Amino acid sequence: MKAVSSRLRCFVLLVAALPFLVACSKEERVEAKEKAKEIYTDTKEKAKEMYSDTKDKTKELYEKSRTAVAERWAKLKAYTYEKREEFASSSKQLEAEMEAQASKLRSDLAREKASDSRKAALEELKNAEADYKQKAAALGSATAATWDSAKSRLEAAWDKWEVSYRKALAEKETKETK
Repeated sequence: MKAVSSRLRCFVLLVAALPFLVACSKEERVEAKEKAKEIYTDTKEKAKEMYSDTKDKTKELYEKSRTAVAERWAKLKAYTYEKREEFASSSKQLEAEMEAQASKLRSDLAREKASDSRKAALEELKNAEADYKQKAAALGSATAATWDSAKSRLEAAWDKWEVSYRKALAEKETKETK
């Protein structure tokens, strides 16, 4: 993204300065140069503002999504063994949403050279997802006697998966701010 932004800035600067540089006096060239610098500075500041606004909105949407998922999990905790089909359906929806987010994050992070910390975060995300899926499969074979403990293990696996997702997301944000 930085390469595109710098290329865009150079292009804007060149386009803005070009009419002033062709057959101009020294004063006109200096004036054109100052005007081009001013345009460049304004463009740079606007780009920073837009990036900051987008980043803030993304964080806000993420927090809303996270809160909604937490509320859904709170409702799921109350499901009894008799409502295990509803629980399975709801947990599969949450799983699909998380898989989609994790998949998008992995593809975003895979585009660039990975640091050791990013590799570790992605590996942790992969392992947490596999653990969750294993616990979800075990929940399907739970009996009335083992339902609550299997459900608790699934919830713990979900929390681990979510934490590993946030950790990988932080790695992505760290890279973007550099």
